[in-house]
Amino acid sequence: TVSWTIGARSFSIVLSTILTNPAAAFGGSTCSPTLAGNWKAPQVYGYVDITSSTGATGVALHGATAYITSDPSSRAKDDFYAVDVSNPNLKPLPILSEFSTSYGLTDVTTAGQYAYAAADSATYQLLVIDISDPKNLDLNTCECLITTISSISSGKEFHIIDVSDPNPTNWKETGPGFKVSSAVNQIFVKDNLAYLVTASTTPVSVSDVSDPNNPTLVA
Repeated sequence: TVSWTIGARSFSIVLSTILTNPAAAFGGSTCSPTLAGNWKAPQVYGYVDITSSTGATGVALHGATAYITSDPSSRAKDDFYAVDVSNPNLKPLPILSEFSTSYGLTDVTTAGQYAYAAADSATYQLLVIDISDPKNLDLNTCECLITTISSISSGKEFHIIDVSDPNPTNWKETGPGFKVSSAVNQIFVKDNLAYLVTASTTPVSVSDVSDPNNPTLVA
């Protein structure tokens, strides 16, 4: 609270910080704008075990369902999971469905009825999976839309894709992208800058994406 006086009149204003969640507008993760609990001592609630010995590579919350990816050593092992987290205290948390894309997945996010998974494959790097029915996810029965970009080993590692058309089969790359000369492990975008976490000697790179048709590496 900030207070001040002008003449015989007293004034005050109350300032507050609100943590928002824009992903919820697209049907993604939901959270309260008010922080609660002891963030200095997080508690372990429920858990879930997956078949990959390397553990999970990504997680995205969509309502009461968590979508988990993994990059197992065998293509036959499942790498995409839908987990019921409506009761976070369950041990283990129930797996609603799981299947193998056969590519190995490195990350996932959700928006609307789709999950967007990054694949560790020279053939495909982006898989779009219909999650409208999380209890029946399957490479054959659920519509799994795969967009070919380019091989990490032979092409550019950073791409911007126009997803304004709701049909993923009509998506197009907006520009030439650029070569990072390293695997890109994670991307965070803020204020027209894309922060790339890479596996190179420069672990964080920054790209100016204000013009999607001409992204440039600035740091």
